[in-house]
Amino acid sequence: MLQCFECEPKNYNFLITPDNVPSTFNCTIIVIPNKFCSLDIWTTDNGTKSDLRINVIDTPERRDVPYVLTGFTQHNSGNFSTYILYHCLTDKCNNPEVVLKRLLESTTTEIKPPSRSSVDQSQLPTSIECFIYSNFTNSSECKPARRKTTTTEKEDCSFCTTFINIDPNNLLTERVCSYCENSPQSIEKWRFIDGRIHLLNDRVSYLDYVSYVCNTTNNCNSLENIKNIQNTYKIEFNFDKFLGPISTGNRPKFYAIHEDGLEAYCAYFYPKAERPVWIPGHAQGYHALTYGWLAGELIRRVDPQKRTIGEFIREEIADPIQTEFYIGLPQEFEQRVSPLILTDVEGILNSSMLTVFRFYNEAQTHQAEIPAANGITNARSLARIFASLIGNIDDRKDSRLLQPEILQHATTSNTLPNETDTILQISLPFGMGFALYEQDFPMFGPKSFGHSGAGGSIAFAAPAKNLSFAYVMNRFNLEPITINNTRIGSILNRIGMMLDDNHSN
Repeated sequence: MLQCFECEPKNYNFLITPDNVPSTFNCTIIVIPNKFCSLDIWTTDNGTKSDLRINVIDTPERRDVPYVLTGFTQHNSGNFSTYILYHCLTDKCNNPEVVLKRLLESTTTEIKPPSRSSVDQSQLPTSIECFIYSNFTNSSECKPARRKTTTTEKEDCSFCTTFINIDPNNLLTERVCSYCENSPQSIEKWRFIDGRIHLLNDRVSYLDYVSYVCNTTNNCNSLENIKNIQNTYKIEFNFDKFLGPISTGNRPKFYAIHEDGLEAYCAYFYPKAERPVWIPGHAQGYHALTYGWLAGELIRRVDPQKRTIGEFIREEIADPIQTEFYIGLPQEFEQRVSPLILTDVEGILNSSMLTVFRFYNEAQTHQAEIPAANGITNARSLARIFASLIGNIDDRKDSRLLQPEILQHATTSNTLPNETDTILQISLPFGMGFALYEQDFPMFGPKSFGHSGAGGSIAFAAPAKNLSFAYVMNRFNLEPITINNTRIGSILNRIGMMLDDNHSN
């Protein structure tokens, strides 16, 4: 199901620009099954007025990724219109207050349409030669079907037509269909259309289609003539302006060394004016460190006692269920910490990465609060915490941390099927902070969730099996944590077999 904005269609007597965006929109939010949300902007009257449509796409879509279409159409009357069509597939992604200005800022359509303003029927030539060509693999797709050759046609033609689009099986290939027409209706559709598609996930633009109908001179529909026309205008889309740059550079430091050690938390590690690297909902990128500080700052702001994330977890989670889990290790427990052993990765990681991981063997790092990266615990405590997420423990009715409806929300995927993480370059389904393991560990049933840690650790809960599991280590390696992992794969498979045996008995 998808939540989309649906707004009252509006025709504006002014041109909508980045500096002149409507201040109000009459919209409702509707829930639909598996369709696209849409926000479309058209200019009319030669670019002096605008139409705005914000709704749901009811017709089947040929693409299952978010994209933007931009381009222009010149009509037989000589008038032209430009358009921006934004189609997306995440909840509320077509919110005009969020995306409208960005779309306008990101799109450039500078046009100088073909010089012919209209077609005068009284001056039509009785016969015109047309450029005839088709490189369609299936010639019947070129209407009317034509030979795979380049030539001209000397039979009586009233109009010449060329249609160009991208081969759906090879996005680097343009398919061309050129032919002549004698239909009297052709005069009504004399036009030049040029559209480009901009795929947001891949940040790549392609020609979507060109359509040209003419009768000005012999062979006016030739590819050379069309290319010459295209050189007179510009259609561009700036992905960085719309989604944010891939790398913004000069990031603030995540932490700093002070006389009293590593600072406890970083409340504002991004400048207030920092824009997201991409529009929320359009991509996923693993935040190895920043996620923890965002969560920590959220806790600090809503907690009446204004506790740090380490203090909050200690007092609200770890202590009540009698576990040893610390973000910010008390100094008296330092001698119990097992140091990371990096021998297996010294020939793999570069010196900078090795320096970072060696940093985690220092006492001041253990005592700091780096909420996404320096939790210190043992396997028993970690498994106990995950057990408390799915049910009561020790027969204590008040020991469950998450109620079923909250757990259901937290373990519902926020990522698209098979979506590639832009940082890790793998498919990694996530809920609200939890990695979802139903595909990775199918033997533990649906809704399995948890998280792995750098070097080989993992913890998860399997509600369908009433199971929680944790594995922690100090010998660091880079092997993916799957059912084939040499250290824990056999353990997980054996547990799965035991659960199946118990179920069958």
